[in-house]
Amino acid sequence: MLRTNKVDLLYVTDRRLERDERGLPAYTHRRSPWLAYGSCVVELGRGLDWDALVAESRRAARRKPVPVRVAWVQELGRFPAGPFLTQTALGQEIEPQWAARQARATAAFQAEVQRRLDLTPRKDVFVFVHGFNNDFTWAALVEAQLWHFLPRQGVPILYTWPAGRGGLRGYAYDRESSEFTVGHLKHTLRALIACPGVERIHLIAHSRGTDVASSAVRELLIEQRGGSALAVRIPKLDNLVLIAPDLDFDVASQRLSAELVPLAVNRLTLYVCEKDRAVSLANWLFEGFRRLGQLRPSDFTEEQKRLMRQIRSVQFVDARVQVDFLGHGYFHSNPAASSDLLQLLRENCDAGDESCRPLRREDGVFWKITDDYLAPPVR
Repeated sequence: MLRTNKVDLLYVTDRRLERDERGLPAYTHRRSPWLAYGSCVVELGRGLDWDALVAESRRAARRKPVPVRVAWVQELGRFPAGPFLTQTALGQEIEPQWAARQARATAAFQAEVQRRLDLTPRKDVFVFVHGFNNDFTWAALVEAQLWHFLPRQGVPILYTWPAGRGGLRGYAYDRESSEFTVGHLKHTLRALIACPGVERIHLIAHSRGTDVASSAVRELLIEQRGGSALAVRIPKLDNLVLIAPDLDFDVASQRLSAELVPLAVNRLTLYVCEKDRAVSLANWLFEGFRRLGQLRPSDFTEEQKRLMRQIRSVQFVDARVQVDFLGHGYFHSNPAASSDLLQLLRENCDAGDESCRPLRREDGVFWKITDDYLAPPVR
C-alpha cells in the first residue's frame, strides 16, 4: 500500500489557514491559536510507478529529473484554543467543557496516528520540526524525502510552525514564532507519548526548530520530574536530533544541562558544520560567543571534553562536507550527511558503530563526516 510515488504525511501545525493568491486554502506564516492536523500528500515524480521511482532513488546520478511537489493538503481536525478557566468554590479550574473538547480532539488525533501505524510493521513516529524562513511546502517536501529514503518505515509527522515571513525583519518574527509554538509542540508530543500504538518517537529538528524541539523536551521533562532532582527518561522519546542548531552555545549548554535533558532521551545527536553561513549570520546578529551549529573541538575545554566522553548518549557529528553558499541544508542536500542521518534513524545505532555508522573520532569528542563517507573502498 505504501509502494507508490506519493507520500502521505501527517502534519501538525499552528500556522493560520488563509487564502493564497489563487483563492485556495493555504497555511501561511501567520500564527493561529488553534493547533490543526491533517494529511499532506507529496508526489515524487509525475507519473512514475514504484519500480521506476526505486530505480531513480538508488542512482548516484539520475537519468531524468524527479520533480517533487505537494499534490494536496486536507485538514482532518483541530484542537481547541485555550485552555479556558472557570471560577469554582475551590478557586480557578480548567473549564470542564473545554477539557472535554480537548480530550475528544486528542483521541481523534491519536486514532489517526494509529491508523497510519497499522500500515507499517515499525511502530515508530518520525517528527520533523523545520527551521527559520521555511514555509509549509518546503518543510513537507523535506520530510517526505527523508521518510522515503528511510525507507518508508514507521509514520512520518511534519510539525510546521509559523515561519517564513521573509523580509528584513523576518528573522525576528520567526524567532518569536519559535517561542509561540513550544506549547503546541509539547501538546503534540504528549499525545504521541500517550498513544498506545507508538513504541518510539524520533524528534528531528533543524535550524531554529532546534530551539522549539529542545524547549518542548525540556518543559516535558520538568513536568514529569516534578519536584525531584533525579534524572528521568521521557517515555518513548528515543532520538532527539538537532541539525545545524541555531542556538547560542552558552544558552544551550545551560538550558540542556541544568535540567539534565541529555539524560531524558535515549540518544541526543547534534550535527554541526563550520561552513554554515546562516548560523554564522545569526551569531553576528545576536553577538554571541558561538552558535551550537558551528562548534569546533577547540571550543571546548579539556574538562568539558572529559565530561562529553563520559556521557555516551550525547554525540556531536561534524559535517566536513561540500555545501552550497549558505551551507545550512547539508542534512538533506549532501549525500554523506544525509546518509548518516538516515542510518541513525533507520538502524538506531550510535556514531562509530562499524556495522552501521563507521565514523571516526576527532579530538576525542566529535565524530567526523567527509564526502567519501560510506563510499566503497578502492580496490
